[in-house]
Amino acid sequence: MRRFGDCASEILVSSIFAGNEQSPSEVVHVRDLGEKLEGVLLEMPKHSREVIILRYLCELSYEEIAPEMGFGQEATARKASSRALQKLKDVMDE
Repeated sequence: MRRFGDCASEILVSSIFAGNEQSPSEVVHVRDLGEKLEGVLLEMPKHSREVIILRYLCELSYEEIAPEMGFGQEATARKASSRALQKLKDVMDE
């Protein structure tokens, strides 16, 4: 399976599912969920995937994302992030 360039899958899983000790079944569930999340992200259009990675994994502000993605305004970055996140949620809920 392909991995993200600058943000490794381990960072993705650990940042989203950080917490206390987990049971073996929870570890498997988290791993499976992380793999599903990675697969869904890889299937998303490039611009949607990039805005999610920049915002939620690399923790950039919308102000930083706008020029990085070629948006003229911060509001455009916010809207793109919101739409991409909603698409991600919709697919993850399937």
